[in-house]
This record gives sequence, structure tokens and C-alpha cells, in this order.
Amino acid sequence: MGHNYYVEPAWPNDLLYIFPVVFLGTIAYNVGLAILEPSITGEPADPFATPLEILPE
Repeated sequence: MGHNYYVEPAWPNDLLYIFPVVFLGTIAYNVGLAILEPSITGEPADPFATPLEILPE
């Protein structure tokens, strides 16, 4: 049988080139989502409004 000269080994040829692409692509995807669809955390806090649960009777 001998050596297979038609196929390159996966390490390091493919994996060292694919891992950074996937890593940077994932970061770019997450940053893009954060910019385009920011999460809404509710209405802004009002430091002068006292919640009804702790108002005196």
C-alpha cells in the first residue's frame, strides 16, 4: 500500500487555517448581532421614584 500521496494531512494544513477563520467568524457574528439587535433591558431607572412595596403607610 505505501504512503498516500494524494491527500494532505488534516493537521496542521487544514486545522491551522480553519480554526482562526471559524474563531474570527464567530466573534464577528456575535459583534454584528450585538450592534444590529441590542438587547432591551427595560425602562431606565428613576432614582427619585420609590417602589410601592417600600412606601410608608
